[in-house]
Amino acid sequence: MKKTTLSLGLSLLIVGAVFTGCDDDNYSKITVTGTLTKVGSYNTSKEGGAEIVAFDKTSKNMYITNGENKTLDIVSISDVTSPSLVSSIDITTYGTNLNSVAVADEKVAVAVEDGNDTVGKKQLKGNVVIFDTAGTHERTVEVGYLPDMVTFNEDGTKIIVANEGEPNNDYTTDPVGSIGVINVSNYSYSDIGFSGVTLSAATDGTVVRLGDTPSNDQTKDLEPEYVTVLDNYAYVTLQENNALAK
Repeated sequence: MKKTTLSLGLSLLIVGAVFTGCDDDNYSKITVTGTLTKVGSYNTSKEGGAEIVAFDKTSKNMYITNGENKTLDIVSISDVTSPSLVSSIDITTYGTNLNSVAVADEKVAVAVEDGNDTVGKKQLKGNVVIFDTAGTHERTVEVGYLPDMVTFNEDGTKIIVANEGEPNNDYTTDPVGSIGVINVSNYSYSDIGFSGVTLSAATDGTVVRLGDTPSNDQTKDLEPEYVTVLDNYAYVTLQENNALAK
């Protein structure tokens, strides 16, 4: 799935942090509407400079994926009216770009893709890179093909990653999609694929959409995009398939 990110800054509100953006480089045109009250803002002035944010309430830091600079930006909101950049971590040490970030129990997990593939842009296995909340590197774990989103389970004992398995443009390389699970206690990794999984039609009879060509192979055509966790189950959106997995 191709993405276009036009988020130029990050606005902090009393109720939390939300992304706002505009369609040009004039970030002064960014507005916040509704009944929420803006109390402070942090602006990267970069296209794609603030795509995903995670917040750690203990350190009072935000962790921001800066796709333009290919950095994980750590921003303090100890003074919420005046957020300040603490540090930027160069993510190219661990891959070619960062797609997602999550925080739990003083650990920061970052989904990092590897695009150093001669046959396609994003068709190699990537990494989940774990830092402490100060930004010190703790571990790098190789996961599946194109890790696109990362989250923790409810008690912070596992890291779950959606490995999208996106093909290259002409489908000469079409990796499998999967869900990866990292055990935080020892950083062991399990990869859960879709081979043999039963595909259930919707209540109106609509079947799960696969690619009629060139594969029509659910192991390759099911492409996890986003994960949320509840009561030891991971619920996964399969955007290209117009489906959900549990």
